[in-house]
Amino acid sequence: MKDYPTTESVTDPKETVFNGISGYQFTIIGMGRHIITLLPHGQNRYFMVNNSSMDPTNQGYEKTVEKMLSTLKLI
Repeated sequence: MKDYPTTESVTDPKETVFNGISGYQFTIIGMGRHIITLLPHGQNRYFMVNNSSMDPTNQGYEKTVEKMLSTLKLI
């Protein structure tokens, strides 16, 4: 990802817990901010959540997305 021409920065992956599921998270900055969360799903597979919501005028978009993502369950 760091070699893509539109990518300005990428954070190192860190461990995280997303809706009770342990996984990894990192952020990509470039053509917006993208918070990528990888959650294990089965053997040798990951479910990727890309939260690219932005709320520059503070209208509550990020809180709405957080509420939506809090309902995610892997089955």
